[in-house]
Amino acid sequence: MMERTITIQDFRHAIAYVNNEHFGGSLRLQSFSDEQLLNSDLTHDLNIGNIRLTNIINELRKMYNLSLPLELPKVVPDNRVKSLLDTINFYLREAEKMTQS
Repeated sequence: MMERTITIQDFRHAIAYVNNEHFGGSLRLQSFSDEQLLNSDLTHDLNIGNIRLTNIINELRKMYNLSLPLELPKVVPDNRVKSLLDTINFYLREAEKMTQS
């Protein structure tokens, strides 16, 4: 089975879906480069609180038929998008290893 990796484009799509294409009603998702988005703070830069973050994780789960625990954000080292993506992808790699054992 091929390992699934969540990309910044996947995450951008999930954010756009959950936020209905807007951050806090004023900033457009398309105005962020991939690098800017990766380095953005979920709360301060993107206005993504706990409920919206849970909805984004649910959207990723649905989009790719993934098994991601909703508690995943609790183990992210900081509040940047890159840290969340790295944590999700680490979890997916570890889950894949466990199913192969």
